[in-house]
Amino acid sequence: MAELITSPAGDRYVAVIDVSGWQLAYAGNGKLRPGAKAPDLRKSVDLGVAGVIARVGNGRTFDQSFPMFAAAAEEAGLPLGAYYYAQPNSLDAVDAADLVMQWLDGAATELPVMLDLEEYHGNTLGRVELGAWVARWLARIEELDGRRPLLYAGAAFANENTLAGDFSTFDTMQPRYPRHGTRPPVELDEWVAWLPWNREPRYSKPLGAWDGWQFSSDGAGPAYGMPSDAATDRLDLNIVREAVWQRWQTSTEPPEWSAPMTALRLNTSTEPRLVDTRKGAGKTVRKVTVDVGDPAATAAIVNLVVLGSDAHGFGTAWATGTPKPSPASCINYAPNATVANAILVATTAGKFDLELLAPAHVVVDLVGVITP
Repeated sequence: MAELITSPAGDRYVAVIDVSGWQLAYAGNGKLRPGAKAPDLRKSVDLGVAGVIARVGNGRTFDQSFPMFAAAAEEAGLPLGAYYYAQPNSLDAVDAADLVMQWLDGAATELPVMLDLEEYHGNTLGRVELGAWVARWLARIEELDGRRPLLYAGAAFANENTLAGDFSTFDTMQPRYPRHGTRPPVELDEWVAWLPWNREPRYSKPLGAWDGWQFSSDGAGPAYGMPSDAATDRLDLNIVREAVWQRWQTSTEPPEWSAPMTALRLNTSTEPRLVDTRKGAGKTVRKVTVDVGDPAATAAIVNLVVLGSDAHGFGTAWATGTPKPSPASCINYAPNATVANAILVATTAGKFDLELLAPAHVVVDLVGVITP
């Protein structure tokens, strides 16, 4: 049972540390110095820390400290999570997500995977392109991991001027260092008096409200189980809302929608085309409602083509009349490219909505429908 921290307002939180090679004998570029000592996270448990989120890599580089933190977390009985430091310029979003899952192969991570979005390291992507990159990464991780990923970012890195899109449906860890340069107390019960609760993380529309608050990067590392020969004593300390923390540990929920595949009927029409925005007025679109022609259909299989866009983007499809799901990509496209994908999408009375991040032409051909 995690030790709870109760704020002056009566809200309850658990403590989490996030770590990387910087907390060990770090040589840079993901590598540790020879002879780097392993952490002892049992000391963190003794202090009331409930979990650890360790960096698995940044850009194309694996963090050699991850296996050491994973082993230490297992020994201490701490739930383990992994985070990836984004470098959008260096790697395509889907390739980056695939690389993360390769690095995590076999690792016992009880907590969801987290994207660390900050600095961007010479990022030249515009706000729309960056928003599409983030959405594609999150969607790909959810597809591969089966759990809803987390997003770490702050208002300085993710605001309406830097990041297009709405990511408020994702659980977010957000930083706020109102006492930067001062070390928090070691004992968790002293954090309540130390934390300036009136200076929580600044609100950012793309991120929404914070679920976890990273409030210090100047903690006394050895006191939380870091080795005494660590290259630095910086340690990121966090509090996470109790309900959110519980959700992270039970995040292997079924998809929001699951259609009963009791009857699949393939389309035999000589004219399978449902939508072609190139015809008529010929204008690019942001959103279309597609009627598959069978009100009894609970789902449809369609071939989707997107073309003629001036910008990077992605599409999200969902049953008409139901809440739009979190940014989940069913197709990704680049400027002046023609991209096709076959998708299975839920329908309401035989209809589904398709929304694009950047305007484009849309062509939809029916493969078949699923009925109860």
